[in-house]
Amino acid sequence: MVKKKKYDIVYSLGSNCACALYLNKHNLRTTSGPFDWVAQMSFENRIHLILNNFTGYLDMSDLKKVTPDNPKEVLKHEIYKHETLGCVFPHDFALNVPLKQSHREVLKKYRRRIDRFYDNIYRNQKILFVWFSLDGCVTDEEILWASNTLRKKFNKDIDIVVIEHDEELFNKKMCEKQPNSHSTKITLFARKLNDTADFTKGNTKLCGSIFKRYALNKALIENIKVIVVKTICKLIPIKRYRKQIRSVLLYGKN
Repeated sequence: MVKKKKYDIVYSLGSNCACALYLNKHNLRTTSGPFDWVAQMSFENRIHLILNNFTGYLDMSDLKKVTPDNPKEVLKHEIYKHETLGCVFPHDFALNVPLKQSHREVLKKYRRRIDRFYDNIYRNQKILFVWFSLDGCVTDEEILWASNTLRKKFNKDIDIVVIEHDEELFNKKMCEKQPNSHSTKITLFARKLNDTADFTKGNTKLCGSIFKRYALNKALIENIKVIVVKTICKLIPIKRYRKQIRSVLLYGKN
């Protein structure tokens, strides 16, 4: 059995909600992060936001409504795109509510997440950032730049793992390399053919095997808390309430 690499805190860099969902599933996510439910923004822009204290992240003047007029599925939120950064917020803004009315609460929520994000980085020593994408392409040069600048900014033991889909690796083994001693890039055929249920997560068994390599330095009492909360929440019949209660108990106020 391969020994897991342990960290004090793990955060998703994106590229969409799939990364946070994998971190949840493998007990690596202890709090809501500023990139958990945000899509389509480049790896580079996300690193720039971290380096620049998320300046302009939710500026209302940059947000454009992109909610489809005839969606293929029932929508629960309005969808907005940040025209400067290129990011899309599909899970935050209230449906059928004007931006001027919904923006204030969303901004407050993200300010909480951002403040907690920096607080967690400064309070912990060993930190992991994870990028998971089925359609992106982060270069080795970008990974090296991110690794060096983040470690310099925070003066912490920060590692980066980039996991990406590669069409050319169909029926082949995953490829793994280290741009430097603090970063890992893993490419594989991550999609699951003929399966639309997990169109963001891809092949959950194969991709999940990568996330299983990592663990948190959690005290025994914290591990027991996670098991108890998840067990109790399974008894709540309504999925929406079950998720809300579990999120608050395990990850704090979003």
